[in-house]
Amino acid sequence: MMLDPHAAFSSLLASGPRPRLTWSGGGEQLELSGRVCATWAAKVANLLVEEIDAGPNTRVHLDLPPHWRTVVWALGAWLTGSCLVLPDDGADATPGPDGEPRPVASAPLDVVVTSRPGPWEETWAAGRARPELAVAVPLPSFAMRWPGDLASGWLDGAVDVAAQPDALGPVAAFRPDAVALAGAGWHAPFADVTRAARVTPVAEVLALAAGASADVRGPR
Repeated sequence: MMLDPHAAFSSLLASGPRPRLTWSGGGEQLELSGRVCATWAAKVANLLVEEIDAGPNTRVHLDLPPHWRTVVWALGAWLTGSCLVLPDDGADATPGPDGEPRPVASAPLDVVVTSRPGPWEETWAAGRARPELAVAVPLPSFAMRWPGDLASGWLDGAVDVAAQPDALGPVAAFRPDAVALAGAGWHAPFADVTRAARVTPVAEVLALAAGASADVRGPR
């Protein structure tokens, strides 16, 4: 049976006004309803499809801390059938000795979504392969745009996402054995991720998969 992104979007959209995602950090606390989560996820998915025709086999790396924006970016990528790439063993989200991001994965990335575009730009200038799409995401919850200038080729993760439609656009169904999460020498298909999410809220599945502390929580 194929997985239907529009069915998943509609289910989240119809889940009612109660909080589906609670996030606290950096002096902020935010509760997002299912409708709000669905809207943000749809905007992300629409952007990915519009910019690079994202789908199964599209490799997306989220260089973001535990945050509600990280969750909606992950959900949006998954609505397209894309694979979230976690750092390889020995890699982490901290800069190297010269401020550059440490190695993420041996295979090329199609999309990098980050809250620190400067070090990535320096790394690509030094010769590492640049992804097809790079997005700079401001972390303050009510940020309307990236705070400053972005180098050529970057999208603004506030402005460009907000400009997308609230409803999920044309996205094809995909097989449950398509890869949802990948790391060094392992991968998890969508069938496994959706099964895990029935027991543990997807926000916490993502936090645990990334080795992060769970200050992002879903409903119990």
